[in-house]
Amino acid sequence: MRILLLDTALLQKFLLKWGGYLLFLLTGCVTPYDFDVLGEATALVVDATLTNEEKAHTVKLTLAENLDSATFRTVSGASVAYLSSDQRIALREAVPGVYVTDSSFSGIPGNSYQLEIILENGQEYLSTTETLPIAVPIDSIYARYLVIPNDDNANDLNGVQIFLDAHGEGAEPLNFRYEYLESYAIDVPFPSQYYFQGFGNSFEVIKREAPLERCYRTARQSTTIIATTKSLSANRIAEQPIRFISESLPELAYAYRIGVRQYTITNKAFEFYKRLRENNEGSGSLSDRQLGRLTGNISGSPGAALDVLGYFEVAGVSEVRMSLNAEDFLKDGIQTPDWVCPIDSIRRPLGCPPFGTCTLDWEFPIRVRYEQEVVDIIRGDTVRTIESFFDFTSLDSLINLPCCRDNWRITNIPEDEDFAYFTHRFCSDCTTYGAFERPEVWEDIH
Repeated sequence: MRILLLDTALLQKFLLKWGGYLLFLLTGCVTPYDFDVLGEATALVVDATLTNEEKAHTVKLTLAENLDSATFRTVSGASVAYLSSDQRIALREAVPGVYVTDSSFSGIPGNSYQLEIILENGQEYLSTTETLPIAVPIDSIYARYLVIPNDDNANDLNGVQIFLDAHGEGAEPLNFRYEYLESYAIDVPFPSQYYFQGFGNSFEVIKREAPLERCYRTARQSTTIIATTKSLSANRIAEQPIRFISESLPELAYAYRIGVRQYTITNKAFEFYKRLRENNEGSGSLSDRQLGRLTGNISGSPGAALDVLGYFEVAGVSEVRMSLNAEDFLKDGIQTPDWVCPIDSIRRPLGCPPFGTCTLDWEFPIRVRYEQEVVDIIRGDTVRTIESFFDFTSLDSLINLPCCRDNWRITNIPEDEDFAYFTHRFCSDCTTYGAFERPEVWEDIH
Protein backbone atom coordinates (compact mmCIF):
# COMPACT_ATOMS: atom_id res chain seq x y z
CA MET A 1 0.00 0.00 0.00
CA ARG A 2 1.29 3.46 -0.83
CA ILE A 3 0.52 6.17 1.71
CA LEU A 4 0.85 9.88 1.03
CA LEU A 5 1.36 11.96 4.16
CA LEU A 6 0.27 15.60 3.97
CA ASP A 7 0.91 17.31 7.28
CA THR A 8 0.11 20.54 7.38
CA ALA A 9 -16.89 32.13 27.19
CA LEU A 10 -24.83 35.36 33.98
CA LEU A 11 -24.33 34.06 37.03
CA GLN A 12 -25.91 31.55 39.20
CA LYS A 13 -26.48 35.05 40.18
CA PHE A 14 -23.79 35.14 42.77
CA LEU A 15 -20.12 34.31 42.84
CA LEU A 16 -18.60 34.91 46.21
CA LYS A 17 -15.12 35.95 45.30
CA TRP A 18 -13.19 37.56 48.08
CA GLY A 19 -10.03 36.20 49.61
CA GLY A 20 -10.73 32.51 49.81
CA TYR A 21 -14.48 32.81 49.13
CA LEU A 22 -15.61 31.28 45.85
CA LEU A 23 -19.01 30.28 44.59
CA PHE A 24 -18.97 28.37 41.34
CA LEU A 25 -22.05 28.92 39.21
CA LEU A 26 -24.30 26.04 38.36
CA THR A 27 -24.61 27.50 34.89
CA GLY A 28 -20.89 27.47 34.24
CA CYS A 29 -20.50 31.27 34.22
CA VAL A 30 -19.09 33.35 37.03
CA THR A 31 -19.72 36.81 38.39
CA PRO A 32 -18.00 38.31 41.45
CA TYR A 33 -20.32 39.04 44.37
CA ASP A 34 -19.53 40.87 47.61
CA PHE A 35 -21.31 40.08 50.87
CA ASP A 36 -21.20 40.45 54.64
CA VAL A 37 -18.75 38.10 56.27
CA LEU A 38 -20.85 35.27 57.64
CA GLY A 39 -18.10 33.54 59.58
CA GLU A 40 -18.91 29.90 60.20
CA ALA A 41 -22.58 30.37 59.31
CA THR A 42 -24.08 28.91 56.17
CA ALA A 43 -26.06 30.58 53.42
CA LEU A 44 -28.75 29.37 51.03
CA VAL A 45 -27.91 30.35 47.46
CA VAL A 46 -30.95 30.71 45.19
CA ASP A 47 -30.94 31.01 41.39
CA ALA A 48 -34.50 31.58 40.15
CA THR A 49 -35.98 33.43 37.18
CA LEU A 50 -39.65 33.20 36.16
CA THR A 51 -40.54 34.43 32.66
CA ASN A 52 -43.39 34.52 30.17
CA GLU A 53 -41.80 31.70 28.17
CA GLU A 54 -43.49 28.33 27.84
CA LYS A 55 -40.78 26.02 29.10
CA ALA A 56 -39.53 24.12 32.14
CA HIS A 57 -38.60 26.90 34.57
CA THR A 58 -35.89 26.05 37.08
CA VAL A 59 -34.91 26.99 40.61
CA LYS A 60 -31.42 25.98 41.67
CA LEU A 61 -30.53 25.69 45.35
CA THR A 62 -27.08 25.31 46.84
CA LEU A 63 -25.82 25.59 50.40
CA ALA A 64 -22.68 27.55 51.17
CA GLU A 65 -20.93 25.81 54.03
CA ASN A 66 -18.04 27.45 55.84
CA LEU A 67 -17.27 30.10 53.23
CA ASP A 68 -13.65 30.27 54.38
CA SER A 69 -13.07 26.92 52.69
CA ALA A 70 -15.40 27.57 49.74
CA THR A 71 -17.45 24.43 50.38
CA PHE A 72 -20.81 24.23 48.63
CA ARG A 73 -23.32 21.48 48.09
CA THR A 74 -26.67 21.08 46.41
CA VAL A 75 -29.87 21.28 48.48
CA SER A 76 -32.08 18.24 47.94
CA GLY A 77 -35.43 17.29 49.38
CA ALA A 78 -36.82 20.82 49.50
CA SER A 79 -40.37 21.84 48.67
CA VAL A 80 -40.24 24.62 46.05
CA ALA A 81 -43.23 26.45 44.57
CA TYR A 82 -44.34 29.60 42.80
CA LEU A 83 -47.23 31.28 44.60
CA SER A 84 -49.77 33.45 42.80
CA SER A 85 -53.08 34.93 43.93
CA ASP A 86 -55.06 31.89 42.81
CA GLN A 87 -52.71 28.93 42.73
CA ARG A 88 -49.58 27.24 44.01
CA ILE A 89 -47.31 25.88 41.26
CA ALA A 90 -45.17 23.14 42.77
CA LEU A 91 -41.79 22.31 41.24
CA ARG A 92 -40.31 18.83 41.24
CA GLU A 93 -36.68 17.98 41.89
CA ALA A 94 -35.27 16.88 38.53
CA VAL A 95 -31.68 16.37 39.72
CA PRO A 96 -30.20 17.11 43.14
CA GLY A 97 -30.65 20.80 43.88
CA VAL A 98 -32.48 21.61 40.63
CA TYR A 99 -36.27 22.06 40.78
CA VAL A 100 -38.37 22.40 37.63
CA THR A 101 -41.91 23.09 36.46
CA ASP A 102 -43.67 21.25 33.66
CA SER A 103 -42.40 22.23 30.20
CA SER A 104 -45.81 23.74 29.38
CA PHE A 105 -45.68 26.27 32.20
CA SER A 106 -45.35 30.00 31.57
CA GLY A 107 -45.65 33.05 33.76
CA ILE A 108 -48.50 35.44 32.92
CA PRO A 109 -47.53 39.09 32.37
CA GLY A 110 -49.30 41.30 34.90
CA ASN A 111 -49.67 38.50 37.44
CA SER A 112 -47.84 38.60 40.77
CA TYR A 113 -45.68 35.73 42.06
CA GLN A 114 -43.70 34.72 45.10
CA LEU A 115 -41.07 32.02 45.44
CA GLU A 116 -41.57 29.67 48.37
CA ILE A 117 -38.81 27.34 49.59
CA ILE A 118 -39.27 24.90 52.46
CA LEU A 119 -36.17 22.89 53.32
CA GLU A 120 -36.20 19.32 54.54
CA ASN A 121 -35.68 20.51 58.12
CA GLY A 122 -38.83 22.68 57.89
CA GLN A 123 -37.11 26.05 57.56
CA GLU A 124 -39.12 28.34 55.27
CA TYR A 125 -37.92 31.06 52.91
CA LEU A 126 -40.14 33.39 50.91
CA SER A 127 -39.54 36.11 48.36
CA THR A 128 -41.33 39.40 48.14
CA THR A 129 -44.28 39.60 45.75
CA GLU A 130 -43.11 40.43 42.21
CA THR A 131 -45.24 41.37 39.21
CA LEU A 132 -44.19 39.90 35.88
CA PRO A 133 -43.61 42.68 33.30
CA ILE A 134 -44.80 42.50 29.70
CA ALA A 135 -42.00 41.45 27.36
CA VAL A 136 -40.73 44.31 25.20
CA PRO A 137 -39.72 43.12 21.73
CA ILE A 138 -36.25 43.75 20.33
CA ASP A 139 -36.43 46.09 17.35
CA SER A 140 -33.10 45.20 15.78
CA ILE A 141 -29.65 43.78 16.36
CA TYR A 142 -26.73 44.87 14.21
CA ALA A 143 -22.94 45.14 14.13
CA ARG A 144 -20.35 47.73 13.14
CA TYR A 145 -16.62 47.55 12.60
CA LEU A 146 -14.93 49.96 15.03
CA VAL A 147 -11.46 51.21 15.80
CA ILE A 148 -11.37 51.99 19.53
CA PRO A 149 -8.45 53.98 21.01
CA ASN A 150 -6.67 51.90 23.63
CA ASP A 151 -5.38 53.86 26.62
CA ASP A 152 -3.33 50.92 27.89
CA ASN A 153 -0.90 50.87 25.00
CA ALA A 154 -0.23 52.37 21.60
CA ASN A 155 -2.30 49.82 19.72
CA ASP A 156 -5.93 50.58 18.94
CA LEU A 157 -8.62 47.95 19.50
CA ASN A 158 -10.01 46.92 16.14
CA GLY A 159 -13.08 44.76 15.99
CA VAL A 160 -16.82 44.37 15.62
CA GLN A 161 -19.30 45.84 18.10
CA ILE A 162 -22.76 44.30 18.33
CA PHE A 163 -25.58 46.69 19.23
CA LEU A 164 -29.28 46.32 20.02
CA ASP A 165 -32.30 48.65 19.74
CA ALA A 166 -35.64 48.27 21.55
CA HIS A 167 -38.56 50.45 22.52
CA GLY A 168 -41.73 50.11 24.58
CA GLU A 169 -45.18 51.65 24.52
CA GLY A 170 -46.50 53.96 27.21
CA ALA A 171 -44.80 56.47 29.46
CA GLU A 172 -43.67 54.15 32.26
CA PRO A 173 -39.85 53.80 32.17
CA LEU A 174 -38.52 50.36 31.24
CA ASN A 175 -35.67 48.32 32.66
CA PHE A 176 -33.75 45.60 30.87
CA ARG A 177 -31.18 42.93 31.56
CA TYR A 178 -29.36 41.17 28.73
CA GLU A 179 -27.83 37.75 28.31
CA TYR A 180 -26.22 36.33 25.23
CA LEU A 181 -25.08 32.94 24.03
CA GLU A 182 -22.45 33.00 21.31
CA SER A 183 -21.01 30.29 19.13
CA TYR A 184 -18.38 30.34 16.44
CA ALA A 185 -17.28 27.81 13.87
CA ILE A 186 -13.81 26.33 13.58
CA ASP A 187 -12.86 24.87 10.19
CA VAL A 188 -9.82 22.66 9.65
CA PRO A 189 -8.00 22.72 6.30
CA PHE A 190 -7.86 18.97 5.61
CA PRO A 191 -10.96 17.36 7.19
CA SER A 192 -10.76 13.69 8.07
CA GLN A 193 -13.15 11.52 6.07
CA TYR A 194 -12.12 8.07 7.36
CA TYR A 195 -11.22 6.40 10.65
CA PHE A 196 -9.51 3.24 11.88
CA GLN A 197 -11.34 0.38 13.54
CA GLY A 198 -9.43 -2.51 15.04
CA PHE A 199 -5.76 -3.21 15.70
CA GLY A 200 -2.98 -5.43 14.48
CA ASN A 201 -3.48 -7.03 11.10
CA SER A 202 -7.27 -7.03 11.43
CA PHE A 203 -8.13 -3.37 11.27
CA GLU A 204 -10.58 -1.64 8.96
CA VAL A 205 -10.66 1.81 7.43
CA ILE A 206 -14.26 3.09 7.57
CA LYS A 207 -15.72 6.15 5.89
CA ARG A 208 -17.22 8.70 8.29
CA GLU A 209 -20.85 9.73 7.92
CA ALA A 210 -19.61 13.33 7.64
CA PRO A 211 -16.05 14.71 7.46
CA LEU A 212 -14.69 16.35 10.61
CA GLU A 213 -14.48 19.72 8.90
CA ARG A 214 -16.47 22.20 11.01
CA CYS A 215 -16.94 22.26 14.78
CA TYR A 216 -18.33 24.84 17.20
CA ARG A 217 -17.25 26.53 20.40
CA THR A 218 -20.17 27.92 22.42
CA ALA A 219 -20.24 30.01 25.59
CA ARG A 220 -22.51 32.28 27.64
CA GLN A 221 -21.49 35.75 28.70
CA SER A 222 -20.35 36.25 32.29
CA THR A 223 -21.00 39.98 32.77
CA THR A 224 -24.03 41.94 33.94
CA ILE A 225 -25.52 44.00 31.09
CA ILE A 226 -28.41 46.26 32.07
CA ALA A 227 -30.16 49.30 30.60
CA THR A 228 -33.02 51.61 31.53
CA THR A 229 -35.11 54.30 29.84
CA LYS A 230 -35.25 56.36 33.05
CA SER A 231 -34.15 59.97 32.43
CA LEU A 232 -34.51 59.45 28.68
CA SER A 233 -36.85 61.52 26.54
CA ALA A 234 -38.48 58.39 25.09
CA ASN A 235 -39.03 54.80 26.13
CA ARG A 236 -36.34 53.67 23.72
CA ILE A 237 -33.00 51.87 24.00
CA ALA A 238 -30.71 52.75 21.11
CA GLU A 239 -27.26 51.36 20.31
CA GLN A 240 -27.11 49.26 23.45
CA PRO A 241 -23.65 47.61 23.40
CA ILE A 242 -23.88 43.84 23.77
CA ARG A 243 -20.58 42.33 22.64
CA PHE A 244 -17.27 43.58 21.22
CA ILE A 245 -15.23 41.05 19.22
CA SER A 246 -11.60 41.85 18.53
CA GLU A 247 -10.53 41.08 14.99
CA SER A 248 -7.51 39.21 16.39
CA LEU A 249 -9.75 36.56 17.96
CA PRO A 250 -11.02 33.49 16.11
CA GLU A 251 -14.74 34.20 16.43
CA LEU A 252 -15.20 35.87 13.05
CA ALA A 253 -12.71 33.83 11.03
CA TYR A 254 -15.33 31.45 9.59
CA ALA A 255 -18.82 31.95 11.02
CA TYR A 256 -20.24 33.48 14.19
CA ARG A 257 -23.70 33.31 15.74
CA ILE A 258 -25.10 35.16 18.73
CA GLY A 259 -28.43 34.81 20.51
CA VAL A 260 -29.40 37.76 22.71
CA ARG A 261 -32.14 37.54 25.33
CA GLN A 262 -33.71 40.75 26.58
CA TYR A 263 -35.30 40.50 30.04
CA THR A 264 -37.81 43.24 30.85
CA ILE A 265 -37.39 43.50 34.61
CA THR A 266 -38.87 45.38 37.56
CA ASN A 267 -37.45 48.54 39.10
CA LYS A 268 -36.31 46.59 42.17
CA ALA A 269 -34.54 44.00 40.04
CA PHE A 270 -32.80 46.72 38.03
CA GLU A 271 -31.53 48.41 41.20
CA PHE A 272 -30.28 45.05 42.46
CA TYR A 273 -28.31 44.34 39.26
CA LYS A 274 -27.05 47.91 39.18
CA ARG A 275 -25.59 47.55 42.67
CA LEU A 276 -24.19 44.15 41.74
CA ARG A 277 -22.42 45.63 38.72
CA GLU A 278 -21.14 48.61 40.70
CA ASN A 279 -19.70 46.31 43.35
CA ASN A 280 -17.91 44.32 40.66
CA GLU A 281 -16.50 47.36 38.88
CA GLY A 282 -14.85 49.02 41.87
CA SER A 283 -11.51 50.62 41.26
CA GLY A 284 -8.28 49.36 42.71
CA SER A 285 -7.34 45.84 43.60
CA LEU A 286 -9.69 43.34 45.19
CA SER A 287 -7.78 43.57 48.42
CA ASP A 288 -8.62 47.28 48.62
CA ARG A 289 -12.37 46.78 48.43
CA GLN A 290 -14.58 46.47 51.47
CA LEU A 291 -17.17 43.77 51.94
CA GLY A 292 -20.80 44.88 51.94
CA ARG A 293 -24.19 43.30 51.87
CA LEU A 294 -26.10 43.09 48.61
CA THR A 295 -29.63 42.35 49.77
CA GLY A 296 -31.93 40.34 47.53
CA ASN A 297 -35.67 39.81 47.78
CA ILE A 298 -35.71 36.42 49.55
CA SER A 299 -35.68 36.05 53.32
CA GLY A 300 -36.27 33.39 55.93
CA SER A 301 -39.25 33.12 58.24
CA PRO A 302 -38.70 33.62 61.99
CA GLY A 303 -36.38 30.90 63.19
CA ALA A 304 -34.79 30.26 59.81
CA ALA A 305 -31.06 29.83 60.35
CA LEU A 306 -29.66 30.61 56.91
CA ASP A 307 -28.81 33.85 55.22
CA VAL A 308 -30.05 33.94 51.63
CA LEU A 309 -27.94 34.94 48.65
CA GLY A 310 -30.13 35.34 45.61
CA TYR A 311 -32.87 37.21 43.84
CA PHE A 312 -36.20 35.88 42.61
CA GLU A 313 -36.45 37.55 39.23
CA VAL A 314 -39.66 37.78 37.19
CA ALA A 315 -39.22 39.03 33.66
CA GLY A 316 -40.76 39.23 30.23
CA VAL A 317 -38.33 37.81 27.68
CA SER A 318 -37.74 38.43 24.00
CA GLU A 319 -34.90 36.98 21.94
CA VAL A 320 -33.15 37.61 18.66
CA ARG A 321 -30.27 35.93 16.84
CA MET A 322 -27.85 37.00 14.16
CA SER A 323 -24.95 35.59 12.15
CA LEU A 324 -21.68 37.30 11.23
CA ASN A 325 -18.31 36.57 9.67
CA ALA A 326 -15.28 38.53 8.60
CA GLU A 327 -16.48 38.88 5.02
CA ASP A 328 -19.26 41.19 6.22
CA PHE A 329 -16.63 43.79 7.17
CA LEU A 330 -14.01 43.52 4.40
CA LYS A 331 -14.95 46.94 3.07
CA ASP A 332 -14.27 48.38 6.54
CA GLY A 333 -10.74 46.99 6.57
CA ILE A 334 -11.13 44.08 8.96
CA GLN A 335 -7.99 41.95 9.16
CA THR A 336 -9.15 38.72 10.75
CA PRO A 337 -6.68 35.94 9.91
CA ASP A 338 -7.84 32.98 7.85
CA TRP A 339 -6.93 30.78 10.79
CA VAL A 340 -6.70 31.72 14.44
CA CYS A 341 -5.69 29.14 17.00
CA PRO A 342 -8.77 28.54 19.18
CA ILE A 343 -8.34 29.38 22.86
CA ASP A 344 -9.93 28.09 26.03
CA SER A 345 -11.91 30.04 28.62
CA ILE A 346 -8.78 31.48 30.23
CA ARG A 347 -7.22 32.28 26.86
CA ARG A 348 -4.70 29.46 26.60
CA PRO A 349 -4.15 27.76 23.22
CA LEU A 350 -6.14 24.55 22.92
CA GLY A 351 -3.35 22.66 21.22
CA CYS A 352 -2.57 24.04 17.81
CA PRO A 353 0.08 22.85 15.37
CA PRO A 354 3.62 24.15 15.87
CA PHE A 355 3.77 27.85 15.03
CA GLY A 356 0.04 27.76 14.31
CA THR A 357 0.48 26.02 10.97
CA CYS A 358 -0.18 22.57 9.59
CA THR A 359 3.33 21.26 9.03
CA LEU A 360 4.77 17.78 9.37
CA ASP A 361 6.14 17.25 12.86
CA TRP A 362 6.69 13.46 12.76
CA GLU A 363 8.25 11.30 10.07
CA PHE A 364 7.99 7.60 9.35
CA PRO A 365 11.38 5.91 9.58
CA ILE A 366 11.38 4.26 6.16
CA ARG A 367 11.51 5.21 2.48
CA VAL A 368 10.49 8.84 2.84
CA ARG A 369 11.12 11.07 -0.14
CA TYR A 370 10.20 14.66 -0.96
CA GLU A 371 8.35 14.88 -4.25
CA GLN A 372 6.40 18.09 -4.73
CA GLU A 373 5.61 21.55 -3.45
CA VAL A 374 2.16 22.87 -2.50
CA VAL A 375 0.78 26.16 -1.26
CA ASP A 376 0.19 26.04 2.48
CA ILE A 377 -3.41 27.27 2.80
CA ILE A 378 -2.77 28.43 6.36
CA ARG A 379 0.03 30.92 5.81
CA GLY A 380 0.10 31.25 2.04
CA ASP A 381 3.73 30.09 2.04
CA THR A 382 5.18 27.47 -0.26
CA VAL A 383 6.13 24.40 1.74
CA ARG A 384 7.20 20.86 1.04
CA THR A 385 4.69 18.05 0.99
CA ILE A 386 5.99 14.66 1.98
CA GLU A 387 4.97 11.73 -0.17
CA SER A 388 5.81 8.47 1.58
CA PHE A 389 5.67 4.92 0.32
CA PHE A 390 4.94 2.12 2.77
CA ASP A 391 4.05 -1.52 2.72
CA PHE A 392 1.22 -3.05 4.75
CA THR A 393 3.33 -3.55 7.88
CA SER A 394 4.11 0.15 7.98
CA LEU A 395 0.40 1.00 7.99
CA ASP A 396 0.00 -1.64 10.66
CA SER A 397 2.56 0.17 12.83
CA LEU A 398 0.75 3.46 12.26
CA ILE A 399 -2.50 1.92 13.46
CA ASN A 400 -1.02 0.31 16.55
CA LEU A 401 1.46 2.86 17.90
CA PRO A 402 -0.46 5.12 20.37
CA CYS A 403 1.64 8.12 19.42
CA CYS A 404 0.52 7.71 15.84
CA ARG A 405 -3.03 6.44 16.05
CA ASP A 406 -4.05 9.20 18.50
CA ASN A 407 -2.59 12.01 16.43
CA TRP A 408 -3.07 11.05 12.78
CA ARG A 409 -6.29 11.03 10.76
CA ILE A 410 -7.10 9.75 7.29
CA THR A 411 -8.23 12.74 5.28
CA ASN A 412 -8.97 11.03 1.98
CA ILE A 413 -8.62 7.80 0.02
CA PRO A 414 -8.79 8.56 -3.73
CA GLU A 415 -10.95 6.25 -5.78
CA ASP A 416 -9.18 3.45 -7.66
CA GLU A 417 -5.90 4.22 -5.92
CA ASP A 418 -3.80 2.19 -3.50
CA PHE A 419 -2.79 5.04 -1.21
CA ALA A 420 -4.39 7.23 1.42
CA TYR A 421 -3.82 10.77 2.67
CA PHE A 422 -2.91 11.13 6.35
CA THR A 423 -2.83 14.44 8.23
CA HIS A 424 -2.22 15.42 11.85
CA ARG A 425 -5.41 15.83 13.90
CA PHE A 426 -4.64 19.52 14.44
CA CYS A 427 -5.21 20.01 10.73
CA SER A 428 -7.90 17.42 10.04
CA ASP A 429 -10.06 16.80 13.14
CA CYS A 430 -12.16 19.79 14.18
CA THR A 431 -13.23 18.02 17.38
CA THR A 432 -9.76 18.90 18.65
CA TYR A 433 -11.14 22.41 19.09
CA GLY A 434 -14.91 22.19 19.60
CA ALA A 435 -18.15 20.20 19.39
CA PHE A 436 -19.10 18.58 16.10
CA GLU A 437 -22.85 18.93 16.63
CA ARG A 438 -24.20 22.33 15.67
CA PRO A 439 -25.61 24.15 18.76
CA GLU A 440 -29.25 25.19 18.93
CA VAL A 441 -28.30 28.87 18.77
CA TRP A 442 -27.57 28.36 15.07
CA GLU A 443 -31.25 27.68 14.43
CA ASP A 444 -33.57 30.56 13.64
CA ILE A 445 -36.29 31.62 16.07
CA HIS A 446 -39.79 31.14 14.70
